This record gives sequence, structure tokens and C-alpha cells, in this order.
Amino acid sequence: MFNLLSKKSDSRDVAVERLGKVLTKDRSGCSADVVKSLGNDILDVLSNYMEFDKTKADIHITKEENSENPVLYAKIPIITMYNETMINSPGQS
Repeated sequence: MFNLLSKKSDSRDVAVERLGKVLTKDRSGCSADVVKSLGNDILDVLSNYMEFDKTKADIHITKEENSENPVLYAKIPIITMYNETMINSPGQS
């Protein structure tokens, strides 16, 4: 019985993920993979300047009602901003 419930839950999760990808592409004009890659690139650059909670970072592209152009949203919880010495130190990441 648990397998039946598990399969329904798995199917639901897959459907929700697919819908999310379709909506992302529709709203922004680019695929979910591109948005994910862009988000990872942004987080990589920011990691040179601050420590943040990557698990709670939310980066997405959407269209606002009153705008023709897509908008990039980034909500990234900052733990610590690095000072100038830390930024210029070799090996800082």
C-alpha cells in the first residue's frame, strides 16, 4: 500500500517539476536549465564577497504584469560580508 502512495507522490513531484519548468520558460523566454545555470553562476561570483546560505537562496526569472521584459529576482540570505583583506586573499571562496 505504501508503494502505491509513494508512486502517486513521485508522479506528483515529477508533474510539479515539469510544470515549473514550463512556466519558467513561458514567463522568461529561457529554459529552467538556463535559469539554474545562471543562478549557480551568480552564487559562485557572490561567494567571493560574502558567505551565504546557498540552501535558502532563491533566484528566478519571471515577467511582471506591467513590463514587457523579464525580471531577475534574487533572495540570498547573507551570513557574513567579507572585508577587503578577505576578498583579496588568495584561495578565498
